[in-house]
Amino acid sequence: MKPLDHPDRLHLEAAQGWIGLGNYIEANEELEQITAQLRAHPDVLEVRWQIYAAAKKWEVCVDIAAAITTLAPDRPLGWIHRSYALHELKRTEEARDGLVPVVGKFPDDATMRYNLACYEC
Repeated sequence: MKPLDHPDRLHLEAAQGWIGLGNYIEANEELEQITAQLRAHPDVLEVRWQIYAAAKKWEVCVDIAAAITTLAPDRPLGWIHRSYALHELKRTEEARDGLVPVVGKFPDDATMRYNLACYEC
């Protein structure tokens, strides 16, 4: 997918900065300034997932991560985030089952393998 252009990219970077400072409200405000049609961009969704994860809104996190896997199936974070949220919802078997079919697509992703090992335990 095409990268975000100015000024939407600046709002995304500002949101990431606010997350780094632990201010998720301001991060969300920055995301809301992104052009409406581009708020479903995978880069934006990854930041939005972080905001909802900080709030422990795991059902919403599952939905956001599922959207990322649909829009950008070649990005490992969508798969990782979806499984992590499922695990937090005590749906660990489903989390594991969602990663097993795609782990081979990401041979260099250590996080995916680590999470799979945790889910297996």
